[in-house]
Amino acid sequence: MHPQTRGVSLALVNALGNLAQIYGSYLFPDSDGPKYVMGFSVISAMLALGVVVYLALHFWFRRRAKRTENEQPEE
Repeated sequence: MHPQTRGVSLALVNALGNLAQIYGSYLFPDSDGPKYVMGFSVISAMLALGVVVYLALHFWFRRRAKRTENEQPEE
């Protein structure tokens, strides 16, 4: 993996990971206790979305790396 690709990936993960601090406290109001269905539903959906995004980026970066590798002439 290229250093630029790794840097962009880490920045994206870091940015998305910090979003939880913004909305997290609003997902668990006291009125929803003790089950907190809304909060846990949102967390589960975000986890599933994260897995889908990870898989999509993984395959996209691998395909892109193979294309780049095939386009460069051998020395």
